[in-house]
Amino acid sequence: MMFLSRCEYINSILKDAKYQSKKMILIINDYKDKNNAEMQLQLKARNFIKHHIFQNENYKNQEDRRNQITKSIQLKILIQITFLKDLFSSQAVPFLTFLKLYIWLLMIQYFLKMNQMILVQIQLNLKNFNRDEKFGEYSFFTGFYPKHSAKCVSYTILYKSERVKFLQINQYYDKDFQRFHNIKDQILLNSDYSKCISCCQNCRLFTHEIIDCPLLQYQSNLKQRIKVAALKRMKTQECNIIEIYKRLIVENLSKIQCYLQKHSKMKMSQKSLNIKLSIGKSLQNHF
Repeated sequence: MMFLSRCEYINSILKDAKYQSKKMILIINDYKDKNNAEMQLQLKARNFIKHHIFQNENYKNQEDRRNQITKSIQLKILIQITFLKDLFSSQAVPFLTFLKLYIWLLMIQYFLKMNQMILVQIQLNLKNFNRDEKFGEYSFFTGFYPKHSAKCVSYTILYKSERVKFLQINQYYDKDFQRFHNIKDQILLNSDYSKCISCCQNCRLFTHEIIDCPLLQYQSNLKQRIKVAALKRMKTQECNIIEIYKRLIVENLSKIQCYLQKHSKMKMSQKSLNIKLSIGKSLQNHF
């Protein structure tokens, strides 16, 4: 069936080419007969038209073949990128083959690479990549600059998928578009990398990339720091309140002591007066 359909397709192309050439030759012959052109010029014109039509058809066939070959090569490459097929639908993924897959050896790369590569941060080797592995998912989904760079150990071929063109294709498929932005929001808002990145090779968690792993570099616990700061603030407030109460108590005690001293002095003075009066009376009675 495929062979017969291919033959019918080729016959239709040849018929169209013959029809176009005959039409052009008839138009030129009519023009030449009216203007009394020489036979040699007519033959040259006919041969030129036939050659031009043949070259045009041959060029179109070459372009079709080239597009088919590139598409088949890109499909083979895409089959190796299981990451895309697992995340997005079968309707959107075939259109990704029309993306240009660049072969670069730079630090801003996405997805597939072959042979060996090392993920580097300054002088620290974070991870060794082997054939058919991916990296750069954080930059691909968020659009931010990558946190690390890659260094080739040997001759390496990288395949890059452009984020802008990927989004242009995905906008025609609602589910894929929503899924892409859902993954982006999960990364930025919840630090959840479980849908796009495998777990951290050091601690086996999905909450961060390997470059942000607390086992590689110290990262303080923000919640614990906030709690400690709040406790310190509460303690300082309590200490201030206690100091204020102490001052008030001391002031009140001093006032009470002063009052008691005055009251005791007044009582002593009254007693001395009473004693003097009683002595005076006793003397008067004696005389």
